[in-house]
Amino acid sequence: MCRMLRVCIALLVIGCGGGSPSGVPTQPATGTPPITTAPIETASIPPTPLPTRLVAAFPTEAFAAITEDPVPADLAAKFQAALALHDVTGGGGMSATVMTSEGTWSGTTGKADGVRDLQVDDQFAIA
Repeated sequence: MCRMLRVCIALLVIGCGGGSPSGVPTQPATGTPPITTAPIETASIPPTPLPTRLVAAFPTEAFAAITEDPVPADLAAKFQAALALHDVTGGGGMSATVMTSEGTWSGTTGKADGVRDLQVDDQFAIA
């Protein structure tokens, strides 16, 4: 049984290109350099340590605290004033939604189709 196993392994190695039955390396077609079987020496290069970067944990608690209730009126006025600082006099407009633990706010600035004030539920292209 052991002899049969050795014969099978030898045939497998020969069949996979591991050598020729005579032990002589096979030569490539005419005009190409012969195949050499000399061992390839490699330089020992010490591993380079990878840079480490500390990554803060995702603030799950902050997102869990978000509420869809409206923000207080004074905070809504601050958000609207910040949005209105952007110049849209050349046309178009902007819309924003802010969600915090204090509540949610949506606001707009600018004109729809250059005619009427934008509403928070208007649809328009994003550019």
